[in-house]
Amino acid sequence: MNCDEHVDGDQHEHGNGHRHDDGDSMMFPHSLPLDNAHDQQEGQGTRVNLIMTDYSMPGISGYDLLKRVKESSWKDVPVVVISSENVPSRIHICLDEGAEEFLLKPVTLSDLKKLQHKKPFDVSDYVWLNMEVNNRMLSTKGPNSTMEDGPFKVVHHEGYERYQVLLGKGICATFDASELIACFNNS
Repeated sequence: MNCDEHVDGDQHEHGNGHRHDDGDSMMFPHSLPLDNAHDQQEGQGTRVNLIMTDYSMPGISGYDLLKRVKESSWKDVPVVVISSENVPSRIHICLDEGAEEFLLKPVTLSDLKKLQHKKPFDVSDYVWLNMEVNNRMLSTKGPNSTMEDGPFKVVHHEGYERYQVLLGKGICATFDASELIACFNNS
């Protein structure tokens, strides 16, 4: 039986035989056709700009879905994971796997506005590095090296949310956008 067929009223049956009472919502099948679905949508002129998923779902967790997306041709599509449980290890593993954001329920309008206004940095934008990254870069350059003070210049965009930044003296490093803080011109 398909995952989206009703069984005994409002219960849905998953491919693994488990049933879940979830009203009229659709279930994610175990084998999501992510690789060719993206190509099909591109061919039809439809583009997915953002995937928002709950962490706790029947059949597949939001983390598992995130991993599947990031291993597919959809890897550049940002994924936002949502949960009602504030579990730091869960949040960190999703962000490490490439989630754009991890939002706690109830999701507010300001949370959604933050997502709406996010944009990739452009080449030639100036950025600061957050303290954790700054310390990591200093340690990789050696204990006696000093990194030039920011702002640092973005010199290359290496795919969604990854940037090569000129650290000075011809040294570049690649960073995730979450490690960069934009510099705003006060003029």
